[in-house]
Amino acid sequence: MSVQTLSYTWQRRLRRPLRRHVAAAALLLLAAAAVGGGLVHRGAFYQRPLTELLARQQRLAASCVVGQGMLPGSEAYLCLWQKTAERVAAGDHFVLWSEEVVIVNGDEEEEALLAAGRELLAGLGGGGAAGAASGGSLLGITYQKFGGSGLAAGRSSNHFVLLGPNGTTLWDYRKAYPVPFAPPACRCPYGLLAGGICFDLDRPQYIRAAGAAGADLLLQPSWTWGDVGPRHFAANSLRAIENGLTILRCSSSGVSGVIGPRGAAMHALPTGEREVMTMELLLEPHLPTAFARGGGWALEWANLAAAALLWGLAALPRSVLEGWLRGGRWQAGEWDEEEDAEPGSGCGAAAEAAPLHAAAASREGVTSSFTFLAQSRSSQSAV
Repeated sequence: MSVQTLSYTWQRRLRRPLRRHVAAAALLLLAAAAVGGGLVHRGAFYQRPLTELLARQQRLAASCVVGQGMLPGSEAYLCLWQKTAERVAAGDHFVLWSEEVVIVNGDEEEEALLAAGRELLAGLGGGGAAGAASGGSLLGITYQKFGGSGLAAGRSSNHFVLLGPNGTTLWDYRKAYPVPFAPPACRCPYGLLAGGICFDLDRPQYIRAAGAAGADLLLQPSWTWGDVGPRHFAANSLRAIENGLTILRCSSSGVSGVIGPRGAAMHALPTGEREVMTMELLLEPHLPTAFARGGGWALEWANLAAAALLWGLAALPRSVLEGWLRGGRWQAGEWDEEEDAEPGSGCGAAAEAAPLHAAAASREGVTSSFTFLAQSRSSQSAV
């Protein structure tokens, strides 16, 4: 059998089982894409009217008031409250500070800071005309607290307090890392809200609690530096996709903006240390996802199992893989031709089988020649 015939036989026999496995894997990926797409785009279909999508969205006004480390009574602190009051009076539905805008020492300064926020909301009737007409303004106050109850001397805590339109405290949240607490959640006229501070969103299992609760919007004060800001903003899109929620991010020395539940950035605005950013917030209802429903651990273990399987297959000897792919028809390094013979019809089948028949005929001819020579020598010896 020629080398060319052996190569053709190898390719022909190995190609069929590989086709079956590749086809099965492709169908599995197609099914996963269909299920995932159906969950994320539930209720949507090709060429549906745009008005249907707009009817599902709330067009809200949001603003970020950006600052860092301001002390009560300072000029920067007074300017901070002036800018905040302007946005509440303008009727913004959400007015959110970036992370640790104010530094307070002890319980008294903390209470004075929160009281100022309550008085502001009460004085404006829960927000300006536009905000009051649709549920009022929500104010997110952030600060770093040193000392006071529950803290040892020299230790600090990172706070994010959300005040409702009437000044009530919707949540008083301390940054989960390094202090492990559950992410806060509350319901307001605009939907179910959740919160997390900066690098809390780097923990998928932690933020998954917000997705499992069905949160529509996650508020995220942040403070980044250098080139971390743009990368961190881009990474936050994964949390939005995993949990089917919208993220409003306000960051100093970074990127502020809005990320939709499908990972698209509606706004991405570079911010410095003393700025006010306004943006339109298109808020969609929560989108159920497999990650939030089934638990992130299932996806992680499935990925680990798939990786282990691939590494295991890569470590196996080639002969074992060939035998598995051929269904056991690779024996002792030779092909079992009788098992490989398949009935065919038409010119294509005849053309495929031609090299095999030619090879078989060649071997039969060689065998006959050796038999003839052996018989001739026996006759000469007898004479």
